[in-house]
Amino acid sequence: MPDWLFYVLVSIASAVVAGLVVWLYIAMEAAGVNAAPMVTGKEGMVGKTAIVKSIGKEDEGQATLQVFLEGTLWTAVTTRKKSEIKVGDKITVNSVDGLKLTVG
Repeated sequence: MPDWLFYVLVSIASAVVAGLVVWLYIAMEAAGVNAAPMVTGKEGMVGKTAIVKSIGKEDEGQATLQVFLEGTLWTAVTTRKKSEIKVGDKITVNSVDGLKLTVG
């Protein structure tokens, strides 16, 4: 094979690979990949669903609970009556105050 043919084929192959990389980048941007920023910390917990693991006392209209959320047991309070909640219920996180969740 002549040297010039080798260089032409390498150039064509390089151009094809570069074109595919550019096309893939444009396709990912159009699809919105990585468009939403990752939410962590307190803000990331609000709206998540926790599972009630135990129900404590009811004090001043707030029941104290132990809930399981993302692999961790949390202390939570709710304005729902103790009689309305059962162990195993799924409950939504409304807010986070320090290490205590407010659930509804």
